[in-house]
This record gives sequence, C-alpha cells and structure tokens, in this order.
Amino acid sequence: MQGWTRLLNRYSQNQNVAGCTAGIIELDHQLKMIGCTKLERIPSWIQNAMASVISAHGMETVLELINKYEAKENELLSQLVNHLVKLQIDGTQTKD
Repeated sequence: MQGWTRLLNRYSQNQNVAGCTAGIIELDHQLKMIGCTKLERIPSWIQNAMASVISAHGMETVLELINKYEAKENELLSQLVNHLVKLQIDGTQTKD
C-alpha cells in the first residue's frame, strides 16, 4: 500500500496521467484486499494527484484511459472522477 502511495505521488509530480490512473486502480484493489470496501471520503492526496494530471492533460484523456483499462466499474476511480467533475481544477465549487 505504501509503495502505491509513493508511486501515485511520483506519477502526479511527473504529470504521468496513465501511471496515476493505473495507480488509483491498483490502490482500490489493495484497499479491497485488506478489507476496506467503502471509503467515507476520498483522501485529499488521491484527489490532489488526479486533479494535477487532469489539469495538465484534461478529463477526456483520463476517461479514455479508464475505457482502455476497462475500469468503468472501479469504485474508487468512479467516485474520484465524479467528484472532480463537480469541482473546477482550481478548487472552487461549480454550480449544480
């Protein structure tokens, strides 16, 4: 788990959208393996990592990778993308 956390941080710093997306998919898998089936909220470090690569590459790129990795059913990634769609990349809440 710590290894994936560090990798996700590195991918985010390097603006590696594919690595960041794959890292979140793997984090979700690791969480399920240790018995965590539902998060009360998405940790800010995961949100920040994905927001960083989305701001550099765009949401369309992330959605294409989700399709490529066949990860539409990945719960953590789905929650994260839905949450970030509601927020502007600069962090201000959009109007619903």
